[in-house]
Amino acid sequence: ALPLEHYVWGMGEITGTGPEEYNRVMTTVFRTYGYWKIKWSTKFAAQGFKVDATSGSQIYRGYDWEVTHDSIKKAAEASRSTLVMYDGEVALTPYSSWTDGHTRRYEDGHWGHQCDTNEKKTSSIYPWLSSVSDDRGKHDTLGTCELASRGNHMVGLSANGAVRQAKLDNKGYLEILAHYYKGVNLTKAY
Repeated sequence: ALPLEHYVWGMGEITGTGPEEYNRVMTTVFRTYGYWKIKWSTKFAAQGFKVDATSGSQIYRGYDWEVTHDSIKKAAEASRSTLVMYDGEVALTPYSSWTDGHTRRYEDGHWGHQCDTNEKKTSSIYPWLSSVSDDRGKHDTLGTCELASRGNHMVGLSANGAVRQAKLDNKGYLEILAHYYKGVNLTKAY
C-alpha cells in the first residue's frame, strides 16, 4: 500500500503552478478526502481496495508527476499529516472546479436528472458541506445546468474560487478552507 503522504505528493488534481496557499489548500483537502475514503469508503471493496487513481476517487498521477511537479510535494510537506476535521471526526472534503456563484449543500449537489437546487442552505447530513457564496468560483459563461453536465457538483470547495481567493484576495489556506467547509478545524493526525 502507498503511504498517504506519498499519495498526496502525486496528486493529479492540480499542477502546483497556483499560489502556495492554494497548493496547501488542495493538498490538505486531497489528503483529507483520501483519508476519509480509506477509513469509510466501501465503493471498491469488492475489488479489494479503497481509493482508485482516477476521478472516481481522486486523480493520482504517481512518482513521475511528483518529481516534475515538486511544488505539490512542497505544499504537502508544509501541511504534512493535517486533516480537515468536524466535531472530532475526519470530514468528507469534496471539491469541484467551478460553481455558479454558490456552493451546494451535500444533499443538493448530486444532480441526477435535474440541475436546480433546494432553497435550504444548511446540510442536515454533513453540516460543514452547506451552501456558501462563491463569487470567486463562479464560471464566467456557464450556467448551473451546463456546469452540472460537466461534472461540477458544486459541493464543498470550489477549486477556481480557492485559487482566486489566494491570488486576488491574498487569503491564506486556513481562511480559504474555513470559507468552504463551515465549522471545521485542522488536526495533525499522525
